[in-house]
Amino acid sequence: MYSIYKKIQSLIIRMFYIIVYTASIIIPVILAIQVIFRYFLKSPIPGVEELASASFIWLVIFGSAILFKEKKHIAVDMFVRNKSENIKKIIDIGNNVFMLLIFAVLIYSCYISIPNQMFYKTVVLKISRSTHTIALMISFIFMLMCCIENIMRGLLGGHINAK
Repeated sequence: MYSIYKKIQSLIIRMFYIIVYTASIIIPVILAIQVIFRYFLKSPIPGVEELASASFIWLVIFGSAILFKEKKHIAVDMFVRNKSENIKKIIDIGNNVFMLLIFAVLIYSCYISIPNQMFYKTVVLKISRSTHTIALMISFIFMLMCCIENIMRGLLGGHINAK
């Protein structure tokens, strides 16, 4: 069961990377094209700023999920630096439980706000505001699952049955 979960998680991470890399390419390319069209050809392209903003939002949303999974996010280790391994493990489990609760609240907040946001669309591209909230909710669900995995790993001594 756990091996199936890891395969699905790996697929999701790859999709997140594709979104992040695509957004990283789209933003400078379309903004450079917009500069050329606006200042040199005197004919700006409508909707470029909206597309760049949406790309940046998705880059941040899915990039943060990747960093969270790979434990490359900013962490303050001053409180645990000189502690024993058992204390570090307890603090890590506590942090993950706390983050799990926060992600649960954020997921619920996204869920209840989506119906209201469906009616609001961007001016030019007509992208629903709920699109970003759904992406945020997906990212939070993924991070919540990572918290559950980290808690299980901490409780089971770092080993989860891979059967």
